[in-house]
Amino acid sequence: MTAKIVALYKTPQNPEEFDRRYFEEHVPLVNKMPGVLHWEISKYAGSATGDEPYYMLVELYYENLDALSASLDSPEGKQAGDHIMSFAKDILAITFAEVKNTYELVKK
Repeated sequence: MTAKIVALYKTPQNPEEFDRRYFEEHVPLVNKMPGVLHWEISKYAGSATGDEPYYMLVELYYENLDALSASLDSPEGKQAGDHIMSFAKDILAITFAEVKNTYELVKK
């Protein structure tokens, strides 16, 4: 069963500096992590309530929880983890999930 890391970022004090560090420094480290099938970075554009406390959502997909765990325990995973904690630990929540269902809509 597919598994994923879900990283949720609150709005940083300095979004420009956060983006620079994330996209120029962190993304290349994550790209070296073993076992990642694909990953997505989404920036929030708003909410139904108009109150948006979050800035960015990142999801890294793996074949299963064992592959996810091995990736985090790898030297590359540890380096990426140390790096993100060096500048985002106060705005970051990380969870792990098993994907139970995936739905594809077929439009006619």
